[in-house]
Amino acid sequence: MSKKALILLGSPRKGGNSDLLAAAFCRGIETAGWKWEQFRCEKIAPCLACDACRRNGGTCIQKDAMQTLYPKLEQADLLVFAGPVYYYGISAQLKCAIDRFYSMNESIQKKRYVVLMTAGDEGEAVFAPSLANFRAMADYLGWQEEGTVLAGGAYEKGSLAPSFEDAAAELGARLV
Repeated sequence: MSKKALILLGSPRKGGNSDLLAAAFCRGIETAGWKWEQFRCEKIAPCLACDACRRNGGTCIQKDAMQTLYPKLEQADLLVFAGPVYYYGISAQLKCAIDRFYSMNESIQKKRYVVLMTAGDEGEAVFAPSLANFRAMADYLGWQEEGTVLAGGAYEKGSLAPSFEDAAAELGARLV
């Protein structure tokens, strides 16, 4: 039985550096025998904090792209978060999706995950707040981190250094 990876694309810039990084990862994971699917985190409304999902068995009352994403999250063995750093944080598109995980906390326990991030600035400090957020969420949900690729210096579309694409492909290829 092959493993399933779900790549959550959190950049509003289609074909941008985050997409390039995710594509390289997908090439690698495919060589390792994984099935994968990408999901662009668009048209997802923020959590309303209404707690209706807790009162009605985990079903969010909002009807948007999350309705398509929920079953994919449950079926995935590996979640891959691919997106840019905006003002030292996770992009709004990806953050809206993550916040909506709340309605399904129990059904997405014990996952494996990867973080692929791009940023215009260089250096680990630009990624630290986002990584802390991912790791806190993962700790809460009992997830296991499988690796990260942090691609700094990639501000302009298409300016991703090939070494980062290589690193993403290598990370994917070594996952078993």
